[in-house]
Amino acid sequence: MYVAMEYGPIPSKTYDILKNEPLTLSYLGITELPFERSQNIIKAKRKPNVEEFSESDIEALQRGWSKVKDKSFDQIKDNLHEHEAYGKKWNNPERITNSVSMDFEDMIDNDEIKEELSCTAKFIKL
Repeated sequence: MYVAMEYGPIPSKTYDILKNEPLTLSYLGITELPFERSQNIIKAKRKPNVEEFSESDIEALQRGWSKVKDKSFDQIKDNLHEHEAYGKKWNNPERITNSVSMDFEDMIDNDEIKEELSCTAKFIKL
């Protein structure tokens, strides 16, 4: 699940892991954090297992990195704030918390992909 927060959309479980949230770590069976943290710097303790990623996963990560690698934090934040799915939740006048769940379907801009996913979602197992 993604949540809209002050600086942009955040994958909630990843954020919980970064915060060392005990309930999330227990639920996910994580007994040792896979990273070291020093203030706002997070450094992996090991190399990634690229065998876990599909070719399209790698392409998506590369595309994402190429979009942000030369941008400042504020530039990235401003760009994320422009996304319709984020704005729909964060700018809602009825929002009462600093973290609000985002709808996955709002994050997909392509109507054909939305339709395909709505038909196949019941067969997807995570």
